[in-house]
Amino acid sequence: MAKVKSNKIRDPLGDRLLQVGLGLFLLLFFIVEVYPLIYVVASSFSSANAITTNKVLLWPVEFTTSSYEFVFQYKQVWVGFRNSVFYTAAHVIIQISCTLLVAYPLSRRYFQSRRFVTFYFYLTTRFAAGMIPTFILKSQLGLYNNVWAVIFSGTTIAVTHMFMLRTAITSNVPEELFDSARIDGANHFQSMTTIAFPLVKSTIAVLCLYGMVESWNDYFTGMLYLREKELYPLQVVLRPIMTDASNGMDATGMDSAYANMANDAKEGLRYALIVITAIPPVVAYFILQKNFKGGVMMGSVKG
Repeated sequence: MAKVKSNKIRDPLGDRLLQVGLGLFLLLFFIVEVYPLIYVVASSFSSANAITTNKVLLWPVEFTTSSYEFVFQYKQVWVGFRNSVFYTAAHVIIQISCTLLVAYPLSRRYFQSRRFVTFYFYLTTRFAAGMIPTFILKSQLGLYNNVWAVIFSGTTIAVTHMFMLRTAITSNVPEELFDSARIDGANHFQSMTTIAFPLVKSTIAVLCLYGMVESWNDYFTGMLYLREKELYPLQVVLRPIMTDASNGMDATGMDSAYANMANDAKEGLRYALIVITAIPPVVAYFILQKNFKGGVMMGSVKG
């Protein structure tokens, strides 16, 4: 019997070469991005000798947990961790709430002053008071050596985030939904919380993640405005440990028992601290990633 010829249409040679090239590029990009993470985790469980002699590549060499033992037993690290969790949660809640309260009115077409208000907020992105005037203002407001100085770090309303949220409401929430809610007697607050908020929650989730990473990694605000060690965020607590690891840990002010333990694990201590500080943003991403999906508008408008 004669062979039946395949009717499958092959892609042009140029398209196939492009696909191969893109595949190799993505593979290289994956290796470049993932390998440093693997190396950090492997080094955190490796001995000091293995790290200094460059024996660590993809897995721990001379496995040890001495670096983590120091971190788990050093009280000030946990105090800083607790403070950072509180500062970050409070900062994100306040920032997202204020941003939503501004973005929703600016998304309403019948708000007569929205152009003026939008221009006013835009001007704040072009001009900044500077570090010294800001420091003087916060000090006069009683925010020096106060937890609120860290919670209100940066801006209470992130203007860029506000523009993103306003655009998301305007583009993704049909005006018919607000009209029907208004006919049913809903006020603006009810329309914002029951209609706008659920339908742009994916955008809000992204903005929450942005705000969390920004606040969690903020070192300068705590260093500038806080003086009591009990108020230090984690980044301020870790800085002397990271900088003194190569010259001994006595300069951090810890007792001799902890200092000796840290000196024994100083090569892997940096990597252990990197792993520990990276855990909360990673956990937050996995919690919020279910909201990074499209299709939330499907079925919201009939006819």
